[in-house]
Amino acid sequence: MRNAELFKGYLDKNNLYADTWSEGEKTFFQFQQKLKSGPAGRLLVIFGGDTLVSVYALDYVSLSNTARKDYMYRVLNDLNMKYTYHKFLLDQDNNIMTSSFIPFSNNFSEEVVMELLFGSLNVMEEEYATLMKAMWS
Repeated sequence: MRNAELFKGYLDKNNLYADTWSEGEKTFFQFQQKLKSGPAGRLLVIFGGDTLVSVYALDYVSLSNTARKDYMYRVLNDLNMKYTYHKFLLDQDNNIMTSSFIPFSNNFSEEVVMELLFGSLNVMEEEYATLMKAMWS
């Protein structure tokens, strides 16, 4: 849990706010973010011990027209081929989310976690129009 504590210290030092909680061996940091393109999203950073950090972009886009589900899978697959570190998923509730992961082995960097977090925001922003077009065209 040392890396989660270091990250919390980094956030505090830089006056960045996140809801924080722990469950068992995992520590969670949740950020609310409104994108320039319109939607609000939730970014969740999960520390799974000291070796793995996961970043999820949640509550981003909801597929309301389930008749387009097969087509949306093709769009998500195309986006997944475009991005190396960020993967698009359609969850069981038909919400589109992104996920990314970074392993650490005695080389933790708060700045790298922030880059992954900002990268998730950028991907969300860049692909919002693509997802909206796929849902409604």
